[in-house]
Amino acid sequence: MAKPRPEPDPRAAAVALRTLEGRPDRSGRWLVVDERTGEVATALRARGGEVTSWFRWQGPWGSAHPGPAEGPFDQAVLRLPRSREALAYALERIAAVLVPGGALWLTGCNDEGVKAAGKYLAPWFTDAETLDTKHHARLWWAARTEATARGETADFLEDAPIDLPGGPVALKKAPGVFAGGGLDPASALLLAQLDGITTEVARVLDLGCGIGVLSAGVHQRWPEAQVTALDHDALAIAATRAGLPDLDARESDGGGSLRADDGPYQLIVSNPPLHGTSNDLTVDMIERMVRLAAERLTRNGRLVFVVQRQRPVERLLEATLRNPAVLADDGRFRVYVAQRRP
Repeated sequence: MAKPRPEPDPRAAAVALRTLEGRPDRSGRWLVVDERTGEVATALRARGGEVTSWFRWQGPWGSAHPGPAEGPFDQAVLRLPRSREALAYALERIAAVLVPGGALWLTGCNDEGVKAAGKYLAPWFTDAETLDTKHHARLWWAARTEATARGETADFLEDAPIDLPGGPVALKKAPGVFAGGGLDPASALLLAQLDGITTEVARVLDLGCGIGVLSAGVHQRWPEAQVTALDHDALAIAATRAGLPDLDARESDGGGSLRADDGPYQLIVSNPPLHGTSNDLTVDMIERMVRLAAERLTRNGRLVFVVQRQRPVERLLEATLRNPAVLADDGRFRVYVAQRRP
C-alpha cells in the first residue's frame, strides 16, 4: 500500500517563497516537485521562470507520474517527502534532469524531519546550506554535482518474490512504497479470508494497491477475473504494472480515475493506507472507500478490507452498506466484509 501524504501544508511553501522572491533572477527552466499549494510555481512563472511540475502522488493538485519530465532543468524546488526512501528517489530523479551546478531548493516542515535533510543530499548535491527558517519550516539550498544519476523508472524497480496463500509470486518493489515490497500482516490476514467467498467473481477492484499484493492474491483465487488496481502513488502503479502486466493499473486519488463503464464489481478489496493512531486522520478515507463500494459494487457485491482494529468503521458500514461483519481479528487488525444494498 502506498504511503499516504497529508493535505498541502502552506508553511513549507511560505518559507520557500520568502527566499526565492528575494532572488534577482528566477528565469530559466524550473522543476517544482510535489509542492501542492501551487504557490511556488505561480510565483516563479510570474517572475519569468519556465516551470514544470512533477507530482509523484495523485490528488487535486495535479496528475501523478513516476518521474519528472525530460530535462535539462536549471533549478529545482523539492517539497520534502515523508520517508528517507522517497527522498532518495526524488533526489536522484531530480539530479538526472538537472544541469551540473544547477540549484536544488529543498523545503519542508520541522516536524517532518527537514532539519536532517541536508545529510541525505550526497552524492548528487553538495555545498548544502540552510537559507531560511520560519513558521517551523526550513529551506535548504545545494548545488548539483557531476555524480551519475539514474533517470528511468525501471532502474528503481527491484524483484520482490512474495509467498502468498496461493503460492509464490514475483512482484516488483519500489522506493517509499508501503511494506517495502513484502507481505505485511494486514494484507496476509485479508488474503487468508478470500477462500471463504464462494460466489462468482468476474470483476475486482483493488483500492490502494501498492505494488499489487492484494491484486496478485485475488488473481490466484480467481484467475479469470478482471482486476483493476488503483493507487495515488504513481511509482507504486509503475511497480504493479511491471510485476502484474495483465492488470489494469492506474494512478487515482481514491476512485477518481474510474470511468462510467468501469465495473460493476463483484468484489472490492483494500488495505487502505492508514497509519498512526488518530482516528481523525482516517474518517474521510474510509468514508470515500465505503461510498465508492456503494456505487460500484454489483447487487450483493462485497467490500472486503482490513484496518487496525481500533478504527471506528462499524457505524459507517451499517449506515451505507448491509450485513457488515468481521471476517477475522488477530488482535491488531480486523478484516471487515459488507455488501451493497439491493
